[in-house]
This record gives sequence, C-alpha cells and structure tokens, in this order.
Amino acid sequence: MAIKDIIDKINSDADLETREIIVKAENEVEGIISRAQEEAERLHERMIEEGREKAEKAKARIITMIILEGKKAVLGEKQKILNEVYAKVEERIRGLDDRGYKSLMKRLIMDNCREKEAEVIVGEGDKKRIDGKLVEEVNKALGKKCDVKLV
Repeated sequence: MAIKDIIDKINSDADLETREIIVKAENEVEGIISRAQEEAERLHERMIEEGREKAEKAKARIITMIILEGKKAVLGEKQKILNEVYAKVEERIRGLDDRGYKSLMKRLIMDNCREKEAEVIVGEGDKKRIDGKLVEEVNKALGKKCDVKLV
C-alpha cells in the first residue's frame, strides 16, 4: 500500500469519524433543544397558571372590598336613621307633661327592674320629675319583687 493510499485511508476514516461526531453532536443538540422547549412550555404554563391565580385573588380582594364598602355605607345610613329616631324620641319625651313623663319613667323602671334591688340615678334636670313619691309608687307596684332606691 502506498503512502497516498494510507493518507487517503486516514482521511477517509477521519471524514467518517467527523461525520459520526457531527451526527452525534446534532442529535445531542436536538435533544437539548427538545428538552429546553419542553421546559419552556412547562414554565410558560406554570406562569400562566400563577397569573390566573393572582388575577383571581385580586378579583376576590376587589369584590370583598366593594362588599365591605357597601356594608359600611348601609351601616352609616342605619346609624343616621337611628340618630334621627333617638332625637325624635328624646324630643317627644322632653315634650311630655309631668304626668305623662312620670308614667313613662314608672313603666321603664318597672320593666327594667330584674334584680332584688335597683337604683335609679336621676340627672339634675329630672330631679323635680322623678322623686321619692314616684319611687314609692314603683316599689308598691312591684311588691317584694324588687326594691328600688332613688340615688
């Protein structure tokens, strides 16, 4: 075998080995690319799902806040109405004559006497209207059920 044949054989073997290495490398590259694409798709799906979850949570928070604001507004209106009712009741009570006022106070004391003893604390403006005589009438009406004292 001549040198030229040996060199051709070496070149031929080298070309064959180079092609095998290139094919093997291309296959590895394709595998890497395929795995990277699969991982990218999984990551993409996970990111989409996380985005959906975040959007749902944000939506739920917004709805909750809107509901709370609505309840707050309703409570505000209820408080306003109650304040108006209390003001009207207070006005009506203040407008009662002595007889009507004493009758109301007597009924309130009797309805709220739940213990064996009770004390009625009278403000400065009511000392003339709620007196010892009224307390005696209450005690007489209650009997031994409750002993009311004027403070």
